[in-house]
Amino acid sequence: MTLVLDQLKMHANCDAIAMCSDGKRFLLGTYELHEGIEQLRHGSISLFTSNGDKFELMTTCEAPAGVLDIKFRKAPTVTRDDSSEVFAVALADGTVRVGQVSPDDQVKVEEGCKLSSPSSSTNTIALSVSWMPADTDRPRVAATFNTGVVREYQLTNNASSFVVLREYSVSTLEVWAVLHRGPLIYTGGDDSKLWRTATADGSSRVIRRFSSGVTAIEADPLYEENLLVGTYEDRLYQFDLRMMRDPLQEVDIGGGVWRIKDHPARTGLLAVAGMYAGAFIVDCCLETWAIKQRYTGHESMCYGIEWWDEKTLLSCSFYDRQLTMWRLLD
Repeated sequence: MTLVLDQLKMHANCDAIAMCSDGKRFLLGTYELHEGIEQLRHGSISLFTSNGDKFELMTTCEAPAGVLDIKFRKAPTVTRDDSSEVFAVALADGTVRVGQVSPDDQVKVEEGCKLSSPSSSTNTIALSVSWMPADTDRPRVAATFNTGVVREYQLTNNASSFVVLREYSVSTLEVWAVLHRGPLIYTGGDDSKLWRTATADGSSRVIRRFSSGVTAIEADPLYEENLLVGTYEDRLYQFDLRMMRDPLQEVDIGGGVWRIKDHPARTGLLAVAGMYAGAFIVDCCLETWAIKQRYTGHESMCYGIEWWDEKTLLSCSFYDRQLTMWRLLD
C-alpha cells in the first residue's frame, strides 16, 4: 500500500511537473481544451513549495492556450536579475517560451517563438522540450510539434527569449518526445519510429521502429551510450545506441510510458508516469528490470511525475485534475 502524504484537486487538467533546481519548489502545468467550433484552449503554471509532507500553492500564472511540457535548465543561467531559475515550456498555441521562477516565488512566462514554416497553422501545438546538456553561455533547446516538426532554439543572453536556429521535419504526425544531446537530437512520436537528427547538417534517420507510438525519451543516468525509451505499448526500454536492434532491458508497466525521471541521488531507480495505469517506480539494479512500487490512486491519465526528494514523489493526472504527493517504500 502506497502512503499518500497530500492531494490537491486543481482548477484544470494536470499534465506536467518540474522540480526547481533548488529542490524546494516545483511547477505544475495544466491544459484544458474546450471542444467546439473554435477549439478554445487555456492553461496555467502553478508554483508550489513543500515541507516534505504537504505542499503549498505559492502563485499561479496564465499559460497561453495550455501547457504540454516544462523543463528547467539544470546549469546556472544569467537572467535579468541574475538570480531566477530558467525553464522552457511547450504551449498549445504553438510557441516555446522562456519562463523564470524568482527567489521571491514569482513565475513569469516571456513572449514565445511561433512556428512559422509552411506547415504551420493555427492548430500547431508545441508538445515537448529538452535542454542541451552542455554548460554554455548560450544554451539550446530542442522542441517538437504536432505537425511532425522539430525545432532547435538558442536562449538569448539575458534569458528573456528563444531565437530559432534551425528546423527539421521528421514526420507528418505528432512528435511527442525529444532528447537533446548536443550534436544529436532524438525524437519519437505517433509514427512509431525513433529518429536521430544531426544538428550539424540536419540529416535525420530512423534508428528503431516500434509496434506503437514513441511517447518518452530520456538519457540513461548510468551509461552515456544508452537510451531510455517509452511507448504506447506499455513498455519502458533500455537501448544501447550502438546496437539498437534488441533492447538491453524492457519492462511492461501496464500503461503507456509518458514521463521518465531518474532518482536524484540513488542509482537505479526510475519514476515513470504510466498514463491510464498510474505512476510507477522501476528498479533498474536487478538483473531483469522490474516494478518496485506503483501508485494507482489517480482516476485518470497520469501524465506528470517528479521526485520531490529521495523518498517522496509527486504525480499528477489529467481529467480528474489531481496532484498527489506519495512516499517511496523502502
